[in-house]
Amino acid sequence: AAEHLAAAHEARPDLFEICIPLARAYDQLHLTHDALAVRPCLAAAAASGSRPAAVLLERLERAALELEFQVAVSDHFMVSHPKHGAAAESVGRVLELLESARDSIGARTGMVAQRRIPVVIYPEQEFALATGDPHGALGVYDGKIRFSLERTNHSPELLETMLVHEYVHALLHEYTGVRVPPWLNEGLAVYLSEPGYDRRELVRLLDESEQALNHETLSRSFRRLPPERVKLAYHQSYWMTRDLIEEYGWHRIDALLGELRASPNAGFETAFRAQYREAPDAYLGRWSGQFF
Repeated sequence: AAEHLAAAHEARPDLFEICIPLARAYDQLHLTHDALAVRPCLAAAAASGSRPAAVLLERLERAALELEFQVAVSDHFMVSHPKHGAAAESVGRVLELLESARDSIGARTGMVAQRRIPVVIYPEQEFALATGDPHGALGVYDGKIRFSLERTNHSPELLETMLVHEYVHALLHEYTGVRVPPWLNEGLAVYLSEPGYDRRELVRLLDESEQALNHETLSRSFRRLPPERVKLAYHQSYWMTRDLIEEYGWHRIDALLGELRASPNAGFETAFRAQYREAPDAYLGRWSGQFF
C-alpha cells in the first residue's frame, strides 16, 4: 500500500486524501524518515481542520525525537535509545527482560508475538513529551513500547514488571488489533505481569465513588478519564478480569482471543457473548452487584 500511495503522492503532493494514509502507512512501518518527508502536506491538512492529520502530525513530531537515537536489536525486539547515559548502559538488560517476558507469557498463555516489537527508551523529560505523560505511567504501548528508566526509579523489579505489562499490550494488539476493550486489555496486562491489586483497595475505591465505572467508560482509553478515576479504572479492570478467569477458566479467555484473531471482522461483544453467554455490560452489572 505504501508503494502505491508514494507513487500517487509524488504525482499529487498536495492531495490530503493521499498524504494522510501514506504518512500513516510509513508510521506503522516505522519508516520515520519517510513519514516526516510528508509533513508539509500533513501540516496543510491539519491547518484546514483535518483531525486525523493533526493527530498524525503530532505523533510524527514526537517520532522525530528518536532519529538521533541508537538502535539495539534481539531476535524479537528493536530498542531505540539515547547514545549515552543510563539507557545506553541498560539496553542489553532491557532486551534480556523483553525476551524473557516473551518466553514466560508464551509458556503461560500459548500466545507469542511473531513480529519484532519496537521499543523506545527516553530520558524522563522526553518521555513526558512523547507520550503526553498519561497519568504518570511507567510505560506506554501505542504501537511501540515506550518508557523512561527514571520512572522505574532504576528498580530491577519494577522495570521487569513494567516491561512484561507493556509486552502483553503489544501481544494483544498483534493478536486482535484494537478490538479488546481497555478494561480487558489492562486487566490481562496486570494479571499476567504483577502480583495484582489488593481487593480491599478496590472496595475502598468503590465505596468512595458509590458506583462502579460503567462498561462504556471502561471501553474507552483510560487517558481520557479524570485523574481521580484512573486508579479505580485499573483496579476494577483487574478484578473484573481476574474474577472472569476464576469463574470460567483461562481457556475461555484463550478461546475469546483466538476467535478475534481468526476472524478479523469479529466484534468483541459478539465474541464475548459466544464464550460467556452474556454481553460484557451484563457481566459488569452482575460483577458489580456483589459490591452494591
